[in-house]
Amino acid sequence: TQSTWGLQNSLKEMATSAAAQQPKEDERVIDLTVFKDHIRYKIFSLLDQMPGEKDLLIDQQVLNLLMSAIGFSALKEQGVKDIYMIDDQIPMQETQQILFWCTPKIQIMRNIAKFILMCSQKGFQRSYLLALSPKRTAYSQEALEQSGVWQYKNCGFQF
Repeated sequence: TQSTWGLQNSLKEMATSAAAQQPKEDERVIDLTVFKDHIRYKIFSLLDQMPGEKDLLIDQQVLNLLMSAIGFSALKEQGVKDIYMIDDQIPMQETQQILFWCTPKIQIMRNIAKFILMCSQKGFQRSYLLALSPKRTAYSQEALEQSGVWQYKNCGFQF
């Protein structure tokens, strides 16, 4: 019985020692302020390239990033009228400027191209800016080239 008691004391001492070496909860939290500031700077500089009212079309990954770093009210202050998801059915709005901010997935590029071509066919005179995050890929550029929107003069591509 003494050896069991000694083992229990040793285990308690080890647990106490390990707990003392663990960082406190507030020391383990990662400060994301610098990251959020960088995201704000990037999105605000993109939005500044399109003065006035604009719509923001984004994919789910960018939405998660955006909402964690910037609130909708801050985007409104920068002239963003509405935010839409890039999917198969992008709504036709009358906004003259559209910023696409998305990941460079081929299906998303096809949806964007389909939207731009449809707007062109309906006679909408719009300016488009495409920002790909984290960066453009050869496949995403090829999808836009094959669809015929890469050479549009009213499209800007920001990578």
